[in-house]
Amino acid sequence: MNDAWFYRVGDSQLGPVPMVELQRLLGTGQIGPSVALWRQGLAEWMPASQVPALMQPEGGVQFLVPTARTSGLALTAGYLGIFGFFFPPLAPVALALGIMGVRDLKRHREKNGWGRAITGIVLGGLLSLGLLVLLGVIIFKK
Repeated sequence: MNDAWFYRVGDSQLGPVPMVELQRLLGTGQIGPSVALWRQGLAEWMPASQVPALMQPEGGVQFLVPTARTSGLALTAGYLGIFGFFFPPLAPVALALGIMGVRDLKRHREKNGWGRAITGIVLGGLLSLGLLVLLGVIIFKK
């Protein structure tokens, strides 16, 4: 069985499982992109993120709606950063949640959401700075 993959979760080695099962486990968040994988023919274990068949997006929906295990803080920060353009008082919240999301992602390496956390930090920071400048102009203009 050439499609037989083994994977490690903690100290346990599991498998063999076919590629479609690995894709399902990754898609549901039961394993993350850093989980170690091996199959016959490989010299050593490798992270799932280095297996091209596992990391191919299934479509545009995954970009908008995360299907893997994602940090809720990072996800919320990203969307609030974007919504901050339309409702600027959300910007400081996006900044704070982005920072908290990064901390969550560092603690839980199996989670995804780095891009959304960074989006929350950058957009939240820039829009918060803009709010402060606007408030400064309004206050000192009087």
